[in-house]
Amino acid sequence: MKRIELFKVALEHCENLSQKFPDLEVTSSIRKQLKYLISCENTGDIEPSKLESIIIGVQTAREIEPLDQETSEFFYQVANEVRIMLLE
Repeated sequence: MKRIELFKVALEHCENLSQKFPDLEVTSSIRKQLKYLISCENTGDIEPSKLESIIIGVQTAREIEPLDQETSEFFYQVANEVRIMLLE
């Protein structure tokens, strides 16, 4: 799966999670992070300082993993891609 596709699928999972757990506030933050990453891929405009502030992996470990394992796997893949992007 291409990086942009991964980010879009993760965003879909985030939206589904938000509907399933409307009181789960972390989905708003994850949504913003994913939209930023999608924008980076679409425009090529990547700011390393902003990438360093992506904390989707930590948020997933703390709040998402206990609720939805499948979504967690996508979010962890996104976190891994962010690490790769920082090295590019």
